Amino acid sequence: MNKISTRIILVIVVAAVYLLVWRPLRVTINVNVIQPVSESIIEGSEDRFQTRPTSKPISFHLDVLDSETGRRQNTFVFGTPWGFYLVFPLIVLLLLDRGWFFINLHLGVQFVVGFVAILLFWGGLAGFVSLLHITKMLVMYVNPGFGLMLVMLLAIRRFKGEDKIIGEQSGG
Repeated sequence: MNKISTRIILVIVVAAVYLLVWRPLRVTINVNVIQPVSESIIEGSEDRFQTRPTSKPISFHLDVLDSETGRRQNTFVFGTPWGFYLVFPLIVLLLLDRGWFFINLHLGVQFVVGFVAILLFWGGLAGFVSLLHITKMLVMYVNPGFGLMLVMLLAIRRFKGEDKIIGEQSGG
């Protein structure tokens, strides 16, 4: 099998694993871990926080309420990380076939930032509301931006014809 066929098969396998295994696992994590832990953290603080479902089982709304009036001050949509912005750059990086350095870097950053976002979200629920804003920044800007930046960096290097990339060992 040639290199292009191998890459295409690898992309199909990654897409299938995402759709058939990873996405359902994310739903399970959200429904059985993140939401219940979040609700137990805010238990007794219903005057400050309320959760409500979204149209997707992978996320939920968190309403921050004014404790005096009970009116909604802010709404955060929190979804289990590691979705489209994990898979799309991964597929592009696999297609560009420039070694495992960028793929490992992408996966490492996605998972570390995702876990940090979950912990900060729970910290925000525990009373440090400003952490909810940091969580939102990580999930909405840092994770997607990093993956797409890697794709752009690698594409630019690829199309400029620079064969040696960061992380590759030079063949002596």
